[in-house]
Amino acid sequence: MRDASPAKTYALHIGVIALLFALNFVLPDYHQGLFARIMALAVFAMGYNLLFGYVGLLSL
Repeated sequence: MRDASPAKTYALHIGVIALLFALNFVLPDYHQGLFARIMALAVFAMGYNLLFGYVGLLSL
């Protein structure tokens, strides 16, 4: 995506967000809860990566 125009990049992001939003209405309740838990843990993992990788914070 290095040579992609900003419009294509924005369209891709909007498409992914729309797909994730639509999954809320399609998936059964169990899978909605599982998906929400996976997304929450993904946010935690990104924060953990930022703290320990980029910032170098070693103690919590």
